[in-house]
Amino acid sequence: MSKKTLFIVVFSLIIVLVPSGLWMINIYQSQASKLKGTSEKIAASEPEKSATQILPTSGNPSLITSSPSPKVTPAKTAFNESVAQTVLSFGSPSLVNSSASTLNYSLPVNISTGTNKVTAVQLELQYDPAALTDVAIAPGPFFAKPDVLSNQIDAKTGRITYAFGAGLTGKAIAGEGIVANITFSAKVQTLTNTSITFLPKTLVTAEGINDSILKQTVTNSFFIGK
Repeated sequence: MSKKTLFIVVFSLIIVLVPSGLWMINIYQSQASKLKGTSEKIAASEPEKSATQILPTSGNPSLITSSPSPKVTPAKTAFNESVAQTVLSFGSPSLVNSSASTLNYSLPVNISTGTNKVTAVQLELQYDPAALTDVAIAPGPFFAKPDVLSNQIDAKTGRITYAFGAGLTGKAIAGEGIVANITFSAKVQTLTNTSITFLPKTLVTAEGINDSILKQTVTNSFFIGK
């Protein structure tokens, strides 16, 4: 069994036994640094206790109309605010295909890092399970060869936990792009205004920094159905 496979198996067992948090991603960073032969040791830290939870609202995305007033949630940091420059936001949902009864959408999760060199992202998201079905999430093109560390979706509560990184042999990335894509379905007759929101345990780690460097999250509501 390769070192990479062994690490992912061990990490998966940790996730089952202990709630996810920043320290988990820091373990991932530490392993990556060791495999690259670096001497840097990334210390474990407590999960972020920031970002106000926003409950999804009910209401229409065949029109693909985003809210003109997005919810911007600053992320509190335990260090100089100038260090935390990364912003996560949702793009506009696009209709991928449809049938007589179902509409299938894709929603990008965007990232803008400023000067931060991002190594891993943990998305903790909430959606309305009465409005959205068949929810799935996958890495976007931001990381060239990402390693997925956790992928948990609770269709009953509408909770998503998704953690992934640049890869044990990948490079930290700075810039803008699509870090993940969420796909979901809705019934044609739904016609609902809803949203997928970032929860407080959403975290971003960067090269050489032990704390989450997430500055803020931006959530837009959108319409589904027709």
